[in-house]
Amino acid sequence: MKTYSELQTAVAGWIKRGDMAGIIPSLISLAEVRLSRLLFDAQVRQMESQHEEKVSSAEVSLPTGFLGMAGNPTLNGDTIYFITREQIASKKESGYYTIKGDRLILSATPTDAALKFDYYSRIPALSDANATNWLLAASPDVYLYATLIEAEPYMKNDARAATWKTFLEIGIAAIKAESDGSKYPSGALEIK
Repeated sequence: MKTYSELQTAVAGWIKRGDMAGIIPSLISLAEVRLSRLLFDAQVRQMESQHEEKVSSAEVSLPTGFLGMAGNPTLNGDTIYFITREQIASKKESGYYTIKGDRLILSATPTDAALKFDYYSRIPALSDANATNWLLAASPDVYLYATLIEAEPYMKNDARAATWKTFLEIGIAAIKAESDGSKYPSGALEIK
């Protein structure tokens, strides 16, 4: 399974219900929501993206698919630090930010400043126009089991659901372990 179409075919083969063929794309979409939550909680590196832009406003739209920050942002190369919404109202000096809805709020209005941050992004949705993504390419089993779990309510307590859930948990743990292993090198560290 390497494409959206192949995933749909595999799901149809596993559920063996011709009357459900029309909802398989919706089940895959629901699985993507579930997987984005699970993998964001695990903070896997494959979900990390980088955003850079010039800003001249204290309110900046967050990128589409933004789930959360991966580290502290910088403004003109200087680290800025998270504070609560209540605190941001009283801060007038630069160096702080908060998040409100789909916006990043800076403590002071910059003038043509370079804002840069790493963040966790949703899994790119599969579709006829977007036939694959990093997760389907690396872990088609995880996509399959998550989609089968979404199909379970339509299948009236299918006994296989517990097995699918177990396999999904094993797959998520493997992705997290792989991600953690690549974030932290296994070689010797130099102490200075």
